[in-house]
Amino acid sequence: MKSCRQCYSNDCAKLCHRPLCARHPDGRPRGPRHKPSSFLVYLAITAAHADGRASFSHAELAERTGQSRRTVQNAVENLKRRGLIEVSRQGPTEAATYVPLTPWRRQRD
Repeated sequence: MKSCRQCYSNDCAKLCHRPLCARHPDGRPRGPRHKPSSFLVYLAITAAHADGRASFSHAELAERTGQSRRTVQNAVENLKRRGLIEVSRQGPTEAATYVPLTPWRRQRD
């Protein structure tokens, strides 16, 4: 029997064929949202942005974080989807420029 991907309970697995798990009525999506690979990429981007340079290719980010290029690509997409980074490119062959966002901090007036 498969268990629920969020709470790892066998009782919940019977109901998880629907978009939302019955055990999680607050509307959180099933599956892991916090991925260690995304966290490492976010830390690398934040550290580089503090130095004034946050322009990397996926290969450079992979080298800095010790992950594969494909894992970095997935992590960047995950971070963009969650609103934690902004990505811009000057051209199709240029390295991307990353800006780390901090949505949990309040904006001062």
